[in-house]
Amino acid sequence: MKPLRWTLWVSLSAVLLAAASYAAERAANFRLTGVDGKTYELKQVASKGKAVLLNFWEVNCKPCKQEMPQIQRIYETYQPAGLRVLVISRDTSLTLSRVKPFVASQKWDFPVLLDPELKVSKDYHVKFSPVNILISAKGEILYRHNGYKPGNEDELERAVVKALKLTSDEVTKLKVAYEKSEPTLEPAKAKSEEAASADDGGDTNDSGAES
Repeated sequence: MKPLRWTLWVSLSAVLLAAASYAAERAANFRLTGVDGKTYELKQVASKGKAVLLNFWEVNCKPCKQEMPQIQRIYETYQPAGLRVLVISRDTSLTLSRVKPFVASQKWDFPVLLDPELKVSKDYHVKFSPVNILISAKGEILYRHNGYKPGNEDELERAVVKALKLTSDEVTKLKVAYEKSEPTLEPAKAKSEEAASADDGGDTNDSGAES
């Protein structure tokens, strides 16, 4: 009987370890208020699409400003296929007042949420900006990238395409539709660059660290 008990114990342990690993990959639900005054809940946003991209961001973060036009492009391209984007500001009391006017100047199409106490940041183990986390409609964490440097958006876009389960033909059609729609990428990019230049003296987050 001992070999049988040992086999059962090993099998049960494997199941429990697999369950723990799976649970660790679940996205923590949250509710945050946006700069528009509305309340957003992750679970509710996820239920309206096929994948949700969380972008942790700060107003004084140069890599964030460099990356954001690409987040806008990816959102505009894949929103028709079910992508949702929530940008989460990690600005605390020192810079919180600058978030709303800066966001208004950019005219982004996705919500920007406020996390001044960094509760959501802690739940997702985010210690600096920017960080991108891609979540499925079922609440599974599919992709994570810390930091930004030009070219990282290609990896993010591939992760989005995979999460949305798009074929190459579908991707091509979405990109063609995006190009024909004359999106706001260039104005947003110009404004981000202008803001980055204007804020050079006050930017405190230049890391762009990756992992």
